[in-house]
Order: sequence, then C-alpha cells, then structure tokens
Amino acid sequence: MARKVTSLLGIDLEDYEVRVVEIRYRLGKPSIAQIARAPIPPGAVSRGIVVEPGLVAVALRRLLDSMNFEKAEAVFGVADSQTLFRAFTVPFCSEEELPTIVEGEIEHHNLVHSDEGLHDFFRLHSPAPVEGEPISLTVVAANESATNGLREVAERAGVTIAAIEPSSLAMLRSAALSIPASQVTFVMLVGTTATDTAFFIGGRLTAFRRIEVGSNSLVQNMAPALGLEQSPTAVEWGEESYTAGRGDGSNLQISDNSVDRLANETRHTLEYLRRRYPDFAVFDRIHLVVNQSWFDALPQMLEGRLGSDVELVRLPAGDYDAPDAILNLAGPEALRFMTAYGLAAYEAVPTGIRLPEVDLFSKQRKVARRAGSKRNFLGSILVSAVAIVLGVTGLVLFNRQISRVDAETKLLTHQTEEVRGKIDLVVAARLKKAAQYKALRKEGIPLGVVMDYVVGSIRPGVGLKSVAVGDDLGVKITGDALTESDLIETTRNLQNSPVLSGITVNQFSRPAKMAGTPVAFELSAKTVTAARLKFSPRKAGG
Repeated sequence: MARKVTSLLGIDLEDYEVRVVEIRYRLGKPSIAQIARAPIPPGAVSRGIVVEPGLVAVALRRLLDSMNFEKAEAVFGVADSQTLFRAFTVPFCSEEELPTIVEGEIEHHNLVHSDEGLHDFFRLHSPAPVEGEPISLTVVAANESATNGLREVAERAGVTIAAIEPSSLAMLRSAALSIPASQVTFVMLVGTTATDTAFFIGGRLTAFRRIEVGSNSLVQNMAPALGLEQSPTAVEWGEESYTAGRGDGSNLQISDNSVDRLANETRHTLEYLRRRYPDFAVFDRIHLVVNQSWFDALPQMLEGRLGSDVELVRLPAGDYDAPDAILNLAGPEALRFMTAYGLAAYEAVPTGIRLPEVDLFSKQRKVARRAGSKRNFLGSILVSAVAIVLGVTGLVLFNRQISRVDAETKLLTHQTEEVRGKIDLVVAARLKKAAQYKALRKEGIPLGVVMDYVVGSIRPGVGLKSVAVGDDLGVKITGDALTESDLIETTRNLQNSPVLSGITVNQFSRPAKMAGTPVAFELSAKTVTAARLKFSPRKAGG
C-alpha cells in the first residue's frame, strides 16, 4: 500500500446488485466522495461468480456514468463463498525471505492448487514473540473462475483493476477505520455464506477463523423478498427494468436457529482464545460488521446468547467531499456499503492497528500481460498468413506459377497446425487447472492443526500414544490417563474444541487392578474444520 493515489473506487458485486464507493485521498487520509448502487439482472452473478459478464458490465458502466466516471481505477471484492483461508506455520526467517519461504511451503505441502498465483498470505502475530520461533500465517486463496469473471467485467466496463481483495478483509478495514484502535479486540465479519472472526492484541492480528454461517442462512425467504425468483434474458433486461425498483428486503426475517448456530460457534472461538491467551482475551465488547441493511437488529439477538456487548460497526462519521450525494450514513441503508467502503479504502493506513495486506491480482496481472503479448504475436502470425494467401492468389491469377502456390499452401498448412497445437496446449492447461481446483475442494485439514487443538485440550495426567486422521476425516486418539477424572476432564475439553465434533469414548480399561496403573483409552471424533474448508454449494436463503 505504498502507492500515492487521489481517488479509488471500491466495487462490491452482490448476487442482485452492484455497490460502488468512491474515496478521495488527501495526505493519505480517506474521505468519502460518492456512494451508489444499482441492480443487476437476476442470475448474472451467482454465489459470487459472474455468469453473464456482459450484463454485469452494462450495469456497472451505467452506474459509473451516473457518477460521471469515464475512466476509473478500482479495487474489486471476491465473495467469501469463493475464498479460502488456511492457517499454517513456516520456519523462522527474515521479512525479506518470508514470501519465498511461503511459496515454497505452499508448493511443498500442496496447500493451494493454482498455477495463476491466485493466493496471498498475511501474518498472525504472537503477543509475546520468541526469537527463532516458527511464524504463524494464514494463506488466502480465491476461486479462479471468480477472479476471471471480475477481470472480464472490468475490461468490458473500462475499469482498471488496482487490486482484488477478499470481501471479509475489506469489511475488517472498514471496522478499523470506523472505531478507535484501542477498542478493536474481537471483530465478526458477516458475509454472504460465512462469518469470519478476527482477534487483535495490541493492534496486531493474532487469530483469524471462519464460521460457516452467513447472511444467506441468517435470513428467510431472501429471494422472494428481493425479487430474485426470475432470471430474464439480456433482451428482457432493458432500460425500463433496469430503472425499476427491486425488493428492499423489508419482508426478510432473521432465523433464530441460524443465530443460535452463529452464537454457538462464536462462543467456542471465544473459549479457545481465552484458554490460548488468558492474559489478553477479555471480550467486554464485540464489534459486528455486516453488509446488508436488514441486519441492524442482529447485535441485540447475539448479545443475549454471547453474554457480551455486541456493537454494530457503521461507516465513519465526519466531513465528506460531496455531502449532498451521501446517504444517511447513520441509518441501516449505509450498512450495504461496508464492503465497498473497505475496498475503496485499500490504500488507507489506520492509526494504531496493522491490517492484512492481500492482493489476489498481483501475480495474475503479470500473467495477463504475458497473455497479451502472446495474443499480439499470434495476431502477427495470422496477418502474415493472410498476406501469404493474397500473394499466392496474385501469382496464380497473373503468373500461373502453380508450384509456388503449392509451396505457399504447404507453409500455411504448417502454420495452421502450429496454431492448433498451441490451442491444444491452452485447453490442456485449463483442464489441468480445473482438476487442481477439484482437488483443492477435496483438501482436508493438515494433521498438525488437529494436533494443536488436541494437545491444548489434554490434562497434565494424560499421555497420548497416537492421533490419526482417516480418509473419512475421522479422528482416533489413543493414550493413557493416571485417573478416570483426568480422562473425563480431557474428554470435556475436546468437546469444546472448535475443530472436533462427536467425541466418543470407544473403550477404556486399567490393565492391572493396582494403584498407580494408568487407564488405557481410545477416543474417536470427526474433524469439523475440514468440511468448512471446502467450496460447498449453498442454496440462497438456506
């Protein structure tokens, strides 16, 4: 974030509308200039993937024209349903060596399947770092089809991509710019299909965890209330339907069952943080960031379930470049723009807090440039081939040089075969990427992560013999306990682990009925985190 810019757009593509915030920078400080949104055709964007880039580009271009933008530089957001967060550690190294080390670890452990480099990482900071200890990281990966769709929309709408960022990190930036840094401890970021949680100690990000409960499952009857039941064609999506109003979400109802699930998973996360960081994990206030106007009542629903004050984060109050064009930023309508505001504030540096710096487009930008060079080269070959054909035709008509015609025809055929060979290579590469993405979706959780939770849960009087994860993601734990109470307390701790479920005591026995003889036991469970790391399809409103 070292570039000097005067204006930047944040573009948030939802499944039913596009939201844009313009921020102008003065001496590095962000100031809201414009806020706008417009509907897009139903079905043109599905679960964060652009299905009809032409229709989406038209909607975006019309919105930018209404904001008097001919050319614009923007940061696009990737929906949480199309991003993956995975925590792991690397050996201690310098900051300069860290990117190279991370790339090597990702390739060695096969953590992310992406030849296009659609991944980045950010550090997790310990409150009491020890020299030489391993470095904790979180790798961020994006679905390639999602970023490709954003690229095509940007090209057709005449927008220059400054960066592509996960929407949850943009919402985190909105929170950091809207509340004092000293109050930022635990932040909940409610996205479309998931809620990401961030834990800060002294202004530095210490833990980041995803909960598979988002706005789609928190509300009921979303599609009818928003008018999303039908999917018109491009012909039907004319000027009249474009300016027509959509459902405002007034009929939406927040599901108590889904709020219970969100609260339970959040409570498990808070309990883990209290055990891991007992001197710092004090949660008197929880900050909640949403991007839908109908969630203004969600904090009250969570407060009773979590036993802590839950405060809804709103856009920062202050002076704006164009007050007449700004909505009532204190009202629920402004909640729609929390993601777009964080994207537009990509170059801002909050005071007293350090945020993750992620750009999923940095490496893909270089790939796009190389692809453009290849297209120009192939275009030159095509022009040369056409010139050859014209020359041969002239020779046939005027000089009747049949032998020359045969030679030129053979040359053109050879060049055509070369082009076909290159096309075959491109198709094979795309098939390979598709297979790699399928493998990514089936990826499980590393055994080391399971071990971290298991070791943190055992009692001093319990010793482990083995921890194994099977192909069905079942976990089997064997060991010895000095007393039955130690075994019972360890089982209770494992039940509270956020990555294990269904803890079962398969067997336990004392081989010799003598004082001091340990109790041998065998426990089984299922990993929860492995299922959450997949891009599983979800139904809207489910």
